[in-house]
Amino acid sequence: MPMRCSRITWDLYFMKRVTGRLRRSRQPNIAKKLLPGIRTVGVFVNEDPNNIIELLEEGILDVAQLHGDETEEDIQYLQAVCHKPVIKAVKVRDRYDVEAWLDSSADYLLFDNGMGAGQVFDWSVLGGIDREFFLAGGLQAENLTEAMETVRPYAVDLSSGIESNRKKRSGEDAPDHGLVEQYRNNTD
Repeated sequence: MPMRCSRITWDLYFMKRVTGRLRRSRQPNIAKKLLPGIRTVGVFVNEDPNNIIELLEEGILDVAQLHGDETEEDIQYLQAVCHKPVIKAVKVRDRYDVEAWLDSSADYLLFDNGMGAGQVFDWSVLGGIDREFFLAGGLQAENLTEAMETVRPYAVDLSSGIESNRKKRSGEDAPDHGLVEQYRNNTD
């Protein structure tokens, strides 16, 4: 029986720095076009926590996903101020990288091989984890079922695996909705 992944979010990767400020003019419009129940996730790398807080409190984002050198204190600060979920991305090279973050107060950990490289890492280092986590890194139609059966993540971050043009989103690109549905149903 195939496993289903019902956790779907829309990552807003297009929050690029433009002259030192986050470009936010299009985020509210994109969020309004999403189906009910799909949460918007802002992906940040070493961003000023006050900028993240502003986006969360304005309702532009539902979740903050941190991919930089953010500390446990940064995570706790965001949670205390906004009361919104925080995902901490962890670059996995070995089991030590995983264990270093297992006691984090982040609502979820996202295990990936790096900064959007789209490469699979050794999933065996995730064995025995006793908390919900996201799996990322090189997930595509060809390996999604294996990943879900082997690792049993709470959710998967498909990112470039569902983009119709297989390029990083620039804010204008959209996912291939047929591929999104395929992943939701975990079928070929």
